[in-house]
Amino acid sequence: MNSWNVFSIRRRKNRKYQFKVFRSVADWTVIVYILFPAAVIILFNYFSYWKDTPGWIEYLPFSLIFFFIFLLSWRGNIRTYVEEADKVFLIKNRSLFLNMKKWAYGHTIFTETFSLLSLFIFLLPHLLNYYRLQWHELFLLFIFFLSLNLLILLIKYYVKMIEKRWKQVLMYTMVFILLSGYTILIFQLWQSAFMLPIFLLSVSLLAVAIMLSFASLLRIGFIEHEIKIYQENRTQNIEMIFMMAPEIEKPVISKRTKPLFFRKSKRLFKHRHAANGFTELFIKSFMRSSAYWLSFLQIISVCTAGIVAIPPMWVKISLFFIFLIWMSTWLQNAWDRIFFMNPQGRKYFERDEFYIARKRAVRYFLLIGLMILLPLVLTGKFVYSSFI
Repeated sequence: MNSWNVFSIRRRKNRKYQFKVFRSVADWTVIVYILFPAAVIILFNYFSYWKDTPGWIEYLPFSLIFFFIFLLSWRGNIRTYVEEADKVFLIKNRSLFLNMKKWAYGHTIFTETFSLLSLFIFLLPHLLNYYRLQWHELFLLFIFFLSLNLLILLIKYYVKMIEKRWKQVLMYTMVFILLSGYTILIFQLWQSAFMLPIFLLSVSLLAVAIMLSFASLLRIGFIEHEIKIYQENRTQNIEMIFMMAPEIEKPVISKRTKPLFFRKSKRLFKHRHAANGFTELFIKSFMRSSAYWLSFLQIISVCTAGIVAIPPMWVKISLFFIFLIWMSTWLQNAWDRIFFMNPQGRKYFERDEFYIARKRAVRYFLLIGLMILLPLVLTGKFVYSSFI
């Protein structure tokens, strides 16, 4: 048994696991009536784009395509294929264990390269026919985004070692801002036709990211962390299914011994009556659960991106009203889950104060969402206009 055989067995086992997850949600009816027709439509449109440029592409500046690929570069993790039993068995054979991880990282490079190449092939009709890019320019863009992707994977490898959730979020935010500035710099160099500096920076960054990644994977002390990463990679499709199925209650596992907000629970309202009691219970339950307030911020961020990036004014106005309806409906569902999932909360179902508090809480949180959305839209418009 050599390192290649160990890696091949685990890769094959992981593929079988992912296929079982896929088959759990895609039976023959889904494949025949949804996936297959969708694939035919996509292929038909793709070949038609080589002949005629679609009208909607006029509303998409190249800077938006550039930033879209930048956002996609944040997907995935370094694939380690390190399992729990390796702490007992493989780690005793150091060379076999480390060489297996080398093969795993090589597979990561191949997978990310193939994914990025597939994206470029998908965008190729627009990049060639509408944006008029040359083949050497496409190759340069490919090298830049590949180097950026591998660097982001390395950064995520280390950031995931941080135990505190707020420290992870802070670190991701700082890295995102820095890499966004670096991407804007590359785009400005691109517009100024400084191709050689872009090529040198991209190749240097690619080499550094690969060397540092190999150096990190050759450390035995990170085995617990690598087991965690492998388990996350195995279950990412299951998490995607949960996200696409709102009727499934997502359990949130937290290592925090004390809640982040309202650690010392005190009264929020001076006047004590039933409506205030319901509202206070909802506020505290909402803020203490990261699943609720993170989903709240995700809705705001998605609508902000749509309002900022899509040019026609009527679409922006439509998205704003969609945001109001979407947020109101989601807040009402969050209220129902908090109270109706608890057997003690169901007995208040027929009380008038319950629905008065529900309406008031939804209105307050919707106002908070608007207070967050509007500054983000104004800031996004300023950044987006300077980026273009």
